[in-house]
Amino acid sequence: MVDITNADKCRGRRESIKNATPSWLSEEDRLHMERFYEVSAAMSVGDTKYEVDHIIPISKGGLHHEDNLQYLTIAENRRKSDKLIW
Repeated sequence: MVDITNADKCRGRRESIKNATPSWLSEEDRLHMERFYEVSAAMSVGDTKYEVDHIIPISKGGLHHEDNLQYLTIAENRRKSDKLIW
């Protein structure tokens, strides 16, 4: 039986995001996306924590691009998982 550690899962997730990041992104686009993650952290107060979610999941062909990102609470993001919700 193969034991997959949390570090392995994180490494795989980072690799998926890297592969889904368009090569044509400008430096400005990259800074906007970085800011998107910073805002998510700033929005998290008390018991309400936010994460950045890919509207079209990377596993379903979505890109790691600002137009495909949204803020969800951790609970909402876990319910959504890798589903397409329209």
